[in-house]
Amino acid sequence: MRNLSTKGLSMSQAQSISNLCNQNAQEIQRELDSYNNCSKSITVEGQVYSIQDGVPMPGNILDLLKNKGDLHACQAFLMEAIRSKESEIERIKDTRPDFSHLTAPERPVVPDYDVLYDVSESWGWSQLSDAEYSEYLQVEAMASHLGQFIHKQGKLTQ
Repeated sequence: MRNLSTKGLSMSQAQSISNLCNQNAQEIQRELDSYNNCSKSITVEGQVYSIQDGVPMPGNILDLLKNKGDLHACQAFLMEAIRSKESEIERIKDTRPDFSHLTAPERPVVPDYDVLYDVSESWGWSQLSDAEYSEYLQVEAMASHLGQFIHKQGKLTQ
């Protein structure tokens, strides 16, 4: 595969740039189509009528042609890169990954724990450290004051 890299334009960016190149090349072609090197006229009963006026080519015609060629070259490069990437994606889709080198993780044996039944609330509070108990008090006070602000008769409901 040519012109593929790990960084650069996305396929949609490349497509957008290709479209812009095509539009600019078409504008140049329209300009080129507006030029002609001759004029045509017809004489009827001594009266000369112009059929087509001559529009001379500008001095920068070579620059216009080179620019149009560069735009088409850029477009061709981008479209070829898009096709290459699409074919690479299709090739990858059709392949199956090889997982034979992978092994399943071993699950550690965890001993059963003892369940204590018939414990009181005070026993649960005694299991907290001083820092954990202080954190609980802080969170409870915060929730209480936020609730007073949010709920019925609070500032937010007024």
